[in-house]
Amino acid sequence: MQHCRFYFKPEQSQEAKPDMEPTYEQNMLDDKRRRRIISNRLSAQRSRLKKLRSFANVEFQAKFFEDQIAELQQQHASYENHKQLLMAEEQKLKQEMEFLQTETLLIDAEIEKNKGEANRLREFLVMKQQQLQTRLFNENIDLPQPPSNGTSSSNYFANSFQGEWWLTVAGCSVAGNGRRGSVFACGVVVVVTVI
Repeated sequence: MQHCRFYFKPEQSQEAKPDMEPTYEQNMLDDKRRRRIISNRLSAQRSRLKKLRSFANVEFQAKFFEDQIAELQQQHASYENHKQLLMAEEQKLKQEMEFLQTETLLIDAEIEKNKGEANRLREFLVMKQQQLQTRLFNENIDLPQPPSNGTSSSNYFANSFQGEWWLTVAGCSVAGNGRRGSVFACGVVVVVTVI
């Protein structure tokens, strides 16, 4: 008697026995699948959290840079205002410097003019003193003595001769005797010629 053997594929055996309990391999596959699903979910959750943190960080940086830009704009406006004030002050100082330079030139010209006038008066004084000394010497006139009425000789010194009198007064005006005359001022020496 010959024996017949029937071989069933696993699918056929499962279909043939739908009430069969899952095998160990199937349980392992299901566990791996569950772990993979859980891992994928956790990975997706971590990715979402990372994106949220990155987005929050970008928003924070954007807000920080916006605040920085606003502050820098205010500083720039303040610096521009200060720059305008400095430029106006510089222009004012330039004008004052030009005015002072012009005034210095005028003062220098006035000084040169006064030097020339002083030299002319000095020469005139020397000439008059020489003329007076020559006349006194030629006419053999002694120098006058200081007044005896208590007036200081440093403040009053006078003499008269032949219708002409001269007077040396330190810091005082010359007073005549009521007669008209022409006055020549030579430093501290005053020569009055009576007409």
